[in-house]
Amino acid sequence: MTPDEREWRQQALLDWLCTIKDERMPPTQEAFAEQIDVQVSTIQKWKKDPAFLARWEAQYRRTIGSPDRMKQVMDALFETAIDRTDPRQVSAAKEYRTAVEGVSPQQINVTGKPLKDMTDEEFNKIVAEYVVREKLERDTA
Repeated sequence: MTPDEREWRQQALLDWLCTIKDERMPPTQEAFAEQIDVQVSTIQKWKKDPAFLARWEAQYRRTIGSPDRMKQVMDALFETAIDRTDPRQVSAAKEYRTAVEGVSPQQINVTGKPLKDMTDEEFNKIVAEYVVREKLERDTA
């Protein structure tokens, strides 16, 4: 693949990734890979590349707006969530909670056992579970 071919394919992927999931065409990463004539593994490799990630972040920011704009949206959502007279209160509260939880750091539950007291098998199991969860999140992103 020439640099120009890679560039347009990566830009197409960025456009696809920055489209709301319900509006993506084709709807799956596998179908999209086929559409732009690359392997799914190539897309996964690109999604881990620091230069691609920087472009993705920049395009995402341009697509959704600035952090200040997102703050305004979150503030409006919060105001609706605490307004007992608004019929959308419950759904706004759920959306606000989901958004807040989505940006909080993910913690790995190690069942209260200190790392130094874990067997290699226990530690490897926790790491494997985390890797599976991380891959699922990245594949759906």
